[in-house]
Amino acid sequence: MAEQTTEEVKAEQTIHSTPVKNGRHDVVTHRIVVISLGLTVLTTGLCITILQAMGQEPPASLANLGSTAIGALAMTVASVMRPH
Repeated sequence: MAEQTTEEVKAEQTIHSTPVKNGRHDVVTHRIVVISLGLTVLTTGLCITILQAMGQEPPASLANLGSTAIGALAMTVASVMRPH
C-alpha cells in the first residue's frame, strides 16, 4: 500500500467536504415540496368540509387528490427519516 502525499490527502479532504450535487442535501426544494403537499392536504380537507356543510356531495376527484397528497407527503418524510 503506497503512502499518500500531503497534497493527495488535502485533495481527498476537499472532495469529501464539498456538498453532494445529487440533490440529497437540497433542503430548500424539500421544504417547498413538503409545504406544497401539506397545503394541498389541508385545502382538500377544508373544501370537503365546506361542501359537506353546504349539503353538497364533494366530487370523488377531490378526495382522491387529498389521498394522493397524503401518500406523497408520507413517502417524502419517510425517505428523509431513513438512515443513509
